[in-house]
Amino acid sequence: MNRMPYIRDFAASLTLGPKTFKRGPALRYVKTAYGGLDFVCGGNSVVFRAVDSEDRAVAVKCYRDVNTRRREVYEWLESERTSEWGESGRFFAGGLLLCNDCEVREVDVLVAPWIEGVTLDRCAAELCASGDAEGLAALTEEFDRLGAWLLRQEWAHGDLKPENIIVGDQGLQLIDFDAAYVPTVTAPRIETGTAGYSHPRRTIDMDNRHLDDWAVARISVALHALVADPERGVDSVFPWSDEIFVHGGEPWIRLCELFVSCGDARAVRMCEMLTGGFPELAFLGEVLAERRTICSVEGAIFRGGVGWGVKDSNGTLIEPPVWDEIIHRNSHFYGLLREKMFLIM
Repeated sequence: MNRMPYIRDFAASLTLGPKTFKRGPALRYVKTAYGGLDFVCGGNSVVFRAVDSEDRAVAVKCYRDVNTRRREVYEWLESERTSEWGESGRFFAGGLLLCNDCEVREVDVLVAPWIEGVTLDRCAAELCASGDAEGLAALTEEFDRLGAWLLRQEWAHGDLKPENIIVGDQGLQLIDFDAAYVPTVTAPRIETGTAGYSHPRRTIDMDNRHLDDWAVARISVALHALVADPERGVDSVFPWSDEIFVHGGEPWIRLCELFVSCGDARAVRMCEMLTGGFPELAFLGEVLAERRTICSVEGAIFRGGVGWGVKDSNGTLIEPPVWDEIIHRNSHFYGLLREKMFLIM
């Protein structure tokens, strides 16, 4: 088979079950109203919807190309059970026999949980359209928790973007780990992520646990911008032009002023980071650290990598170190940001 496989080639082989998918699980494939298999087509793969023996919905991803790195990545992710924010799935190298044009070819297949929901950008758009400011703020806080978690891992997603983050009943879930970095990988990288969510200077030679730093900060800043000004619209921030993060440029200045006006010190610090660090955004994890929702006024002011924060008497974080200065006055803490004062607690 010299040509690239067609969708009908995959569908025909999958419906033969154990005859062609010998190492895969027993599955029932979902059909459309027209009788064909339900699928979604991507650039280098076709994803079919199916149900396993325990009636759980799964995605069967059939690859058009051969990539040895992909096998290394998924085998490591499966062994490490990195499933707090999404399951990578089980990879079957050469698992499906594809028959056509008098040839037989082995193709790689990934079987992963089917995640019901909408993409992060679509969810944000729906919240903006409905005027749900509280829901938009909650979505932003949850993404910041996801971003902080990712930054603590020894691996990286590699293609973090709103389309690869599904918002469903289980909250945010990552999908599509094809471009991930894992510490044991030996095969060379062949992609650089998606334009608009990868650093402009990223190359295939960049391959480490900091691949997601830029994307985490960029998506977070976009969500914070929508919280500050929902009327600006999702299309204006997903994705942004790289030019907005030119330090000192007019668009960058206006964005910082927006965050200063509402006392969003976290977003200001990330805007500053996006103009400089590469590949690692130093102290980004510290900036995204989760605030305590209930705390005592008893606390100690401390200096972090890019600003000032507050910890309680046990050393537990109350406010991330993102402020220009913090003042304790009349049993309250106030944060200073570009000469403006905001009540922290």
